[in-house]
Amino acid sequence: VEEGKVLPVHLTLSSGRSVTLQTDREGDILYVDGKRVGVSPQKLELSYGIHTIRAERGEQYTEKELEVTETGGERVVTLGFGLLSQIRWSSSVTPKQKEILSRLIGNMVRVDGGSFEMGATSEQGSNVTSDEELVHQVTLSDYYIGKYEVRQSEWEVVMGNNPSYFKGDDLPVEQVSWEDCHEFIRRLNALTGLNFKLPTEAQWEYAARGGRWSKGYKYSGSNDLEEVGWSWENSGVQVLTGEWDEKKVKKNHCQTHPVGEKHPNELGLYDMSGNVWEWCQDWYGYYNRNTQVDSAGPARGSYRVARGGCWFRDAWFCRVSYRNCQTPVHCYSYLGFRLVC
Repeated sequence: VEEGKVLPVHLTLSSGRSVTLQTDREGDILYVDGKRVGVSPQKLELSYGIHTIRAERGEQYTEKELEVTETGGERVVTLGFGLLSQIRWSSSVTPKQKEILSRLIGNMVRVDGGSFEMGATSEQGSNVTSDEELVHQVTLSDYYIGKYEVRQSEWEVVMGNNPSYFKGDDLPVEQVSWEDCHEFIRRLNALTGLNFKLPTEAQWEYAARGGRWSKGYKYSGSNDLEEVGWSWENSGVQVLTGEWDEKKVKKNHCQTHPVGEKHPNELGLYDMSGNVWEWCQDWYGYYNRNTQVDSAGPARGSYRVARGGCWFRDAWFCRVSYRNCQTPVHCYSYLGFRLVC
C-alpha cells in the first residue's frame, strides 16, 4: 500500500437481527406485518423497528407487537394460545427464565370438565385398599394440567437450586416436600402473572383417567404399565420380576427417567403412572358417598395426598385409583409433582 493513498472500503451494515418465532405447536401459520412467513417454528431476519407478528391455528389467532432493536430484546418469541396468551411477565424475569417457563406453560394441557366415578372402579380389580374402595361421583370444571411432571430445569430456573437425588435437566424434580412445591408455585406465579397450583386429588385422578376421553384403563393410558410408566420392574439396568425387593431395586440401579419417554394417556399426558409420586393439594382422608363438585378434599388433616406410583415400587401402586399420603415436609427421590392452572 502506497503511503498517502486512499483505498475504497466496502462495509455491510446490519439493518436487522435474527429472531425465531414459535408457538406451542409445530405447524401454526406465522405472519409478520400481514405477510405470511411460514409455519412455527420459524427463524428469520427482521429489520429494526416495531413489527406485528401473528399466528393462526384454524379459526384461532393470536398476535403481538415486537420491537426489534440492535441490542437486547427477544431472540426467541413465543406467541401464545391458551395460557401462553395470558402470561404477564414480571419485570425481573430473565431471558433464560422466560425461555424455560414458556416451554412449561406451553405444555399445559386443557382438560374439559365433566363428571366421573372416582375410586376403585371395576377395572381396578378386587385387590384394592379400603381408602380407595368407595366409588363416588365427582364433577369438575375446566382446568389446565401439566403434560409432564415438573422438570429439574424448570425447578432450578425458578428456585436457583436442584434438590434432586438423580440429576438431569429433563428428569422430574424430586426430593421436594409439599411445602417446597408451594414456594416454587408462589415464585412461578410472581414471574408469570398466572395462577398455578397443585392439582386437587379429584383433578389428578380425572386427568389420569383421560378425562372425557377415558377408555377405562387400570393405569394412566393403558392396562399394561410397561407401555406408559416406570416402576421398579423396568426403571433399572435390567427388567426385574417376582416379588418387590428393595435390595434388587438398589442393585439394579433403578431410578427416575426423563419425562415423556413412555406413551401418553388419552389426554396426551405423560408419566401419570410411575416415574415419581405426585403431590396433590388435598389433605388425606377417607372418601364419602356424597356427589361432589370441584372437591378440594377434607378441611384439615395431618398428611397430604400423593398419587401415581413411582420408579421405586411395583405396578400395583401405579393404578389410577391408588392413594398415598405423606407429611407435608416429607422429601424423597421418588416424590415430585405436576401443576394445574
